[in-house]
Amino acid sequence: MELGTLSHAPSSPFQLSMSNSASEFGTCPFCGSAIPAGAILVEYETEGETRVFAECFDCGEPVQPQ
Repeated sequence: MELGTLSHAPSSPFQLSMSNSASEFGTCPFCGSAIPAGAILVEYETEGETRVFAECFDCGEPVQPQ
């Protein structure tokens, strides 16, 4: 891993097919790419609100899907 390219998200050795819209969880707030349900890293509830972080395969970063 090169200095400056660190990420807290695990890298994916394969690309997931996103042709089925039913498998989409949301979109990346930064690049607009579809986030599949299989990309969810963590889901938790705080103060009665569910929060989710997923990996954007295009950005390579953990995001809160929209």
